Amino acid sequence: MLYNKNTWKKWVFIEIITDNGENSYGEATVYSGQFSVVNHIKDIKKFIVNKDPFKVRELVNEWFTSSFNRNRDIVNMSLISGVESACFDLISKHFGSTIYNLFCGPVRNKIKVYANGWYTNINNIEYCGKEARKVINKGYRALKFDPFGSGS
Repeated sequence: MLYNKNTWKKWVFIEIITDNGENSYGEATVYSGQFSVVNHIKDIKKFIVNKDPFKVRELVNEWFTSSFNRNRDIVNMSLISGVESACFDLISKHFGSTIYNLFCGPVRNKIKVYANGWYTNINNIEYCGKEARKVINKGYRALKFDPFGSGS
């Protein structure tokens, strides 16, 4: 079961299950487009089912160059990314390795990150400061938030 702390975002995860019962996951979320992603999965099954998940490039190329999928819209690109990620997840599990080791090892030892999604319904500056302090106390040094509301 996946626990979603970002309830405002409707996550879309792709699960690949192989004939021998192995499973893997990829993420294909398009904010405000999750229903389009989910519905489009039905159209792409023929490019995934009964295909070798180790032949990632072949799988994606056939799908990408198909007659209905020549466009590079956000839904198609998100699905391709999710399927690729799930395939690489499966491959890394098969070889008992991390995905980054399959791609020639890590590039750096540390990655700077920022906290996002830590704020909800901020309507006064004091509350915002209090909540930001909690996130900073967890070790974050950068925070992302929208001080003017949802922007929609």
